[in-house]
Amino acid sequence: MRYACRVLMAIVAMSSGELSLASNDESRTLSFGAHRFDPLLESTLYRPGTETQEGYALRLVQFDRSPDQRALDQLKSAGAKVLQYYPHNAYLVWSNASVAARASAIEGVRWQGEFSPEWKSAPELKGRQGQIDNVAALGPGA
Repeated sequence: MRYACRVLMAIVAMSSGELSLASNDESRTLSFGAHRFDPLLESTLYRPGTETQEGYALRLVQFDRSPDQRALDQLKSAGAKVLQYYPHNAYLVWSNASVAARASAIEGVRWQGEFSPEWKSAPELKGRQGQIDNVAALGPGA
């Protein structure tokens, strides 16, 4: 069902002229190490993440321009827990579908969708075995 919705969203965006097939504009790409793509053109090419029983999942919200403090505040007011910035013009958030719907209605939101597990893997670790020691970094109030 999610796949069909993504395909439909891309078709509607293309037919309404919102998409430019000449997508060399860096501000439209999402970047996760070796993974770089325009989510409106290539969003159907990934596997969605896992949702909790309550429907919460890691999601990305991309703006059509560099998000300012107002945009960040609107995301938080919509109920999203903002976790991290990603290039270009996107935030990783923790939210459910109703929060995602409210976030989509924020002025300047270009795209929002679930964060794919494939985006977390580092290509340089492919084929390696053994233990990886993780370092936990805690901020104030943690």
